[in-house]
Amino acid sequence: MRAEVWALLGVVIGAVLTGAIQLIQSALQRRWAEQDAETVRTREHESRIFDHRRIAYGDFVDQFRKDYDASFAWVYHLPDGAPPDYDAYDALGAAAERVGIFGTERAYEIAHEAVNTMAAYGNEGLQHEADVERLIGEFRKVARADLGIDSAGQAR
Repeated sequence: MRAEVWALLGVVIGAVLTGAIQLIQSALQRRWAEQDAETVRTREHESRIFDHRRIAYGDFVDQFRKDYDASFAWVYHLPDGAPPDYDAYDALGAAAERVGIFGTERAYEIAHEAVNTMAAYGNEGLQHEADVERLIGEFRKVARADLGIDSAGQAR
């Protein structure tokens, strides 16, 4: 064969290989981009769930403290104490349900038990005070573990 044919054959083979390599590279880049996008979506989803869980736990503890303070005045017969209304613990129950939606099963169990115990404390008095304190302590422990916070308040 003549040199021109070999040169032409080299150009054709080079062009075909270059095109094939570009196609392969394009397919790999597309796959990597899709994997990166999926990773980002997963992380964003986990972040949103974490935020909802954190807010639900915080709201529950805040409402628990408000209801405890209101019940305390009644239980200890303080001058500004008033008996709880029939719906006095509805907000606490709603906060516990948000814990049930976004929190762990154990956190919900404790929150649900805390609502019932808080209602008993407000309606029946001092015999339930130790249970109220124990349950909020348990809830805080579970919430810290779920949120990845150690006892010093630092993220793990």
